[in-house]
Amino acid sequence: MRAMLQKRLLWSLDQLMIAYIALLILTLFMSTTAAIYFVRDRLTVPIPMAVEEDPILCDVREYVVSGSAQTQYYYSPNYGWFDSSHFFTGNPARIIQDVRDVVANGSSVITVTQGVRDGITGYSAHYLVSGEIPDEKILGVALGIYQDWSRRFEAWEAKPPHGLFGPFTSFAIEDLPSHYVGFFATVHHVDPFYVLACYLGGVESVENAPPRLAYPENLPGSTAQGELPVQHLVNKTFAPMVWGPGGWRNIPWPKNMRMEAISTSSKLWRFEAEETWYFGQQLTMEGP
Repeated sequence: MRAMLQKRLLWSLDQLMIAYIALLILTLFMSTTAAIYFVRDRLTVPIPMAVEEDPILCDVREYVVSGSAQTQYYYSPNYGWFDSSHFFTGNPARIIQDVRDVVANGSSVITVTQGVRDGITGYSAHYLVSGEIPDEKILGVALGIYQDWSRRFEAWEAKPPHGLFGPFTSFAIEDLPSHYVGFFATVHHVDPFYVLACYLGGVESVENAPPRLAYPENLPGSTAQGELPVQHLVNKTFAPMVWGPGGWRNIPWPKNMRMEAISTSSKLWRFEAEETWYFGQQLTMEGP
């Protein structure tokens, strides 16, 4: 009887050990799986620029309150203001095609240009582009060039004499985000309003221009000490700028809209020179 009890005890201990090991394995598996999902959910992984994914499906009419043909500004509670006149500033489709042509034909200089005030004046910048760009980096290079040009264009708008006629237009909070929407729409072969509706959750047309001034304490990075009572509200990033707790702040694009720009440090492209004109006459030419 004693031997039988010892045998049963040993059998029970063996079963308990097996169950304990199985529980450890199950716990380790569940922890590893949870960790993988946690990391994957929080890492910001840009859309691979070589992949032109199909746009998400939605009915634009349900999410865009359209205005008249003269409507210029649109507003989203979550992503701020957009300027429809900036969606294709600098012609992003031309930039993408020019970079592709360089890859096909060899290193060359491409020009990005934009006229304003019905072409009375305008701005151009020239970029040397390498012919050794891998296919999967073509769109990233094009975006890098476009973002560099966009910042230079906005800075040019603030210079006299044209800056005197629109002192608050340079780096307006809606300008560079609108450039980004236009580039994204070009990559995906859709209308920018499709992006506003289907990716950003909808917008409404507004008659008034977006805010141009703000108190210093509501501006990012401002100390509000010894500063003017109000300051020019600017956005020098391509991320949307919205009002919220703590003042104005930039917020990230939805994950399925994030694109990775390839910078000039890659040696795949570089800024060469810029120029402006008035009434068809070139007035300035500047190097790097």
